[in-house]
Amino acid sequence: MIEVPHLLQGFMLLLAAASLATTIIMTRGKAAADRVSALEAKLADRASDGRVSTLELRVDKVENRTTAIESELRHLPSRDQTHSMEISLQEMKGQLAVLTEKVGASASINQRLQEYLLEEARSKRELA
Repeated sequence: MIEVPHLLQGFMLLLAAASLATTIIMTRGKAAADRVSALEAKLADRASDGRVSTLELRVDKVENRTTAIESELRHLPSRDQTHSMEISLQEMKGQLAVLTEKVGASASINQRLQEYLLEEARSKRELA
């Protein structure tokens, strides 16, 4: 049969183990809390008034540049407008090719006419 002193010894052993576990957990929690406090202090130092105002100025500059870029982009043609311009340019390219052929024919006629006139002028000079 289990005697009371043996039960008390087992209970005391369990109580000591629980006390040890609680101490370990509490110590770890305090160390973590200390680390969190150190990080908060470090962040507070970094977020000093001077640094915040500097960052605000930089953000303002970026906002101004972004606004300027947006206003420039509003004036640029859209995708559909660009495509329409490409099609128009292709059509103009075709029309220029036709025009070039016609001008080429006119240029050769002009060249022959100029040669004829020069020869006629030479022959008149030789007769005179």
